[in-house]
Amino acid sequence: MHILNKVLPDDIRILGCETVDDDFDARFSCLYRQYKYFMNVSELDIDAMRNGIERLIGTHDFRNFCKIDLNMKTFVRRIISFELEIVECSGV
Repeated sequence: MHILNKVLPDDIRILGCETVDDDFDARFSCLYRQYKYFMNVSELDIDAMRNGIERLIGTHDFRNFCKIDLNMKTFVRRIISFELEIVECSGV
């Protein structure tokens, strides 16, 4: 990971990795994904963001957010949790 992180841009980091079977496909074999985004919130409306988060939880058709892919059978996804956490960052 250290070698990969040296060649990635400063705002992208690999924090962990796992060995998988040869037939594993990151897009189609996983059961769920977890994403974490960090951004400067000084000019964002946090209350509006929290309201938007509540509307995303559940099962929805996300076809309007996807690129056209003829191999996709469904664009329905289930968001089981969504958190907005404000953290203090020093030195940024």
